[in-house]
Order: sequence, then structure tokens, then C-alpha cells
Amino acid sequence: MITLLENKQLIHVGDWEKIRERPGFRDELHPGSVEFLEIIGLYHEKHPRPCGLMTCHTPHKRGYIVTVKGGEETNIGHQCGKTYFHVDFDELSRDFESRVSAYQHRVKLSEVAARSERIKHDLETLLEGPRGGRQVRRLVQMITNPSQGMPREITDIFRTASKSSGGALFTTRSETDVELELRLTREGRRDIESIDKEKERAYVEEAFHQLRGIEVLQSDNDLRTLLITEIRTPLEEFLSADIDTMSNHELGRWAAWADRLADKFKLAGQVLNSGHEFFTVQNLSPVIELIESQTARERFKQFLREMPPPAR
Repeated sequence: MITLLENKQLIHVGDWEKIRERPGFRDELHPGSVEFLEIIGLYHEKHPRPCGLMTCHTPHKRGYIVTVKGGEETNIGHQCGKTYFHVDFDELSRDFESRVSAYQHRVKLSEVAARSERIKHDLETLLEGPRGGRQVRRLVQMITNPSQGMPREITDIFRTASKSSGGALFTTRSETDVELELRLTREGRRDIESIDKEKERAYVEEAFHQLRGIEVLQSDNDLRTLLITEIRTPLEEFLSADIDTMSNHELGRWAAWADRLADKFKLAGQVLNSGHEFFTVQNLSPVIELIESQTARERFKQFLREMPPPAR
């Protein structure tokens, strides 16, 4: 693999002969008659290439394309730069690789900028409209945040369900005689025939309904965070910046954000679909069985009546 960086353009060259055909390239240069200028490329070849310095010619598979004052070019190994040109090749090679990364980041970010209108459209599609991200998040807040007017008894039910395995709803009942005898047998009780069953009877938790789409209630899936904090706000900031004048640190930060963008959209879409599954009368009606207060029951029934219809 041969990579050249010229005029802020990254060029991948597949054939060493293409390098040798460059107007300024020399198969060998005398290090005493030239002055090192800069690294313009690097290569990692399958077959060793002899060093282009007349006093070396050591074969190596990995090296650099360099220019000297006067415009001539040749290839040298890492150690030759230190030995013959007396320059800090570690720093120069890091600088070159940093410039390559900066170029790659700029290409990636330019592609994001070119797609920005489509990204905005996709974002608005997820956010707005019936059962869009804004509406689903509002429904989540109504049933999990007591400050939104729902009785705490109800919000506690949903907070508990979101932390249980698969969104199961549990009811509590007394042990049956069979369950009682099995438990006492496991405990090694020998007086089973003479016990007062009502005093010994324990309570059993039993799942009676599985809430579909429970993922929409989990804190890591907050739609405002996914769509606004992690997509819209950074997108607006990114589009107001100048890619050409970004520092290497800024380029790296925005390139990392761009790399995560598709996954953020995918996750937001999955959470929105979970919300569509979750917020249906059929899915949520069983919750009524767990609400003890009559006032809270009526409030939740009102919520179900007023809930927007499922997305089509």
C-alpha cells in the first residue's frame, strides 16, 4: 500500500512503478548533497524496497516517500531519516500520519455536510407527526414522571416494570395448599400434617402480563436525548463550523460523531417502534389490575381513552 499526500489530496497508488514515474523521483540520492524537506508519502509493501539513499540501499518493506530542497523525491526507511538527515523522524512521521487522518476526516465530514438536508428530513420524520418522537416521549413522561400529573401509584408501577425482566407485571397471591406443602417439605418440616396452614401460608409473586415495547421506558432510550441532544443540536453546531479550518482535535471529534450518526438514527427508530408497541390500549389495560386507588384507576382509564391512536 502506497499513500501520498499532495496539495491536500490523499492519493493511493497501487503500483511502485507509478512512484518511479513521478517527474521528481530518483531511485537514489546522496544524502550529503541534498537537504531534507518533508515526508509526502508512506508505503508498506509486500516485497522489500531498497533505500533510495546512495549510502544505504538497505531493503525494507515499510518506509517513506520524502522530498528534498530542489524538488527531488526518493524513498527511505525510518532509521535513515535520523541517521543521514539528522531530523526527528518520529515527530515528522506522526505529523504526516496526522495530516493523513485530517484529510480523511475532512472527506468524511464533507460527505455528511453534503447529506445534511437529507439528515434533517429524516430527523424531522422521526420527531414530528402522529406518534413521532416528541409525542411518544411526552407519553413516556406522563406515565413515569409524577410531576406530569399522573398519580405516583401509577408512575411507580411503570418504573418497576421498566426495571424488571421483559416488562413483566406481577400480582401477589397466597400459596395454594400444594405449593405450601412442597415448600415446607423442601425446608425439612416434619409437622406438615398438624400445621395451621393459614398461619404458615406465604405470598407468591406471579407474572400475569408482559408489557410489549417496554424498552421505550428505559433511561438509555430517552428519545429527546437520542434525537435532539445527540443528533439535532450537534448537527446544527457542525453545519455552522468551517471544516477547512477545524483543528485536528475538532476534526477527530466531529468524525467520531459522524461515525455514530447512523447508529443513533437506527436506535432512535427502534425505540420509536417500541413506543408504538407499548402505547396501545390492549397492551396497557392490564395495568389497571395493579392500581388500588379508585382515583388513580379513573385517571389511568382517562389516559387510555385520550391516548393518540396507534401509528399506521
